[in-house]
Amino acid sequence: MLEIKCDRCNQILEHVCNEDFSETLKRLYQFKLECRMGSKAMEDAFKGMPYYSEGDEKAPFFSEAFLYNLVGKEDARTILAYIHGLARAAGIDGHATEHASWRNQSDSTDTTK
Repeated sequence: MLEIKCDRCNQILEHVCNEDFSETLKRLYQFKLECRMGSKAMEDAFKGMPYYSEGDEKAPFFSEAFLYNLVGKEDARTILAYIHGLARAAGIDGHATEHASWRNQSDSTDTTK
């Protein structure tokens, strides 16, 4: 039995098992922004980034195609490395999960920049 206690009030927190970590990770990799870029200026800035390729704005949020244009290459790689590290800590191959999540989808964009 997994028992988790709040570190402030020491009450036991209930754990609900709806899906395994691998499925949650897949959903994280598949996440796409539901809203538009926000403003024309923001969209123009995104499309003006040096790594931009047509369609990158439609890529999943946690993908090189999207993050490179949002935060730059180095920060994007750091964010993705943290996610892959979490997967490894849970005993899951983050790269394989990412690949299975969206890279085979017909509307995915190329992230081999």
